[in-house]
Amino acid sequence: MCIIPLIYYKECEALKIVLIANFRPPIESFNLEFPAGLMDEGESVLETAKRELKEETGLIANEIIYQNIPTWKISGTPWISSGRSTCLIAKIDGDNPENQERTQKLDDCEMIRVFEFDFDENLV
Repeated sequence: MCIIPLIYYKECEALKIVLIANFRPPIESFNLEFPAGLMDEGESVLETAKRELKEETGLIANEIIYQNIPTWKISGTPWISSGRSTCLIAKIDGDNPENQERTQKLDDCEMIRVFEFDFDENLV
């Protein structure tokens, strides 16, 4: 699953979108992507999204938008697998002190850098 984090601030009309630069050993380089991860046994989709977001970015979501119809089902590697992934949207309160002083909880083998971008017409 992938999580599309959107950060809202009270004093700012614009919102931010979060992307991570994740080091991928097969390409020996960083890849710009959304936070993502796999479900642990017994974990719900929402629990997984909250856990992965916290681990990879240090952010805590106020709300995860997940419904069967509006979520996107995407194929990561259709030539290798018939597996599908779900994208969810995480709404994040940027004014929350926990989101201002973030701490990632990465595995020893992970190298992830977090970036915020203004979500506007200039994003692309």
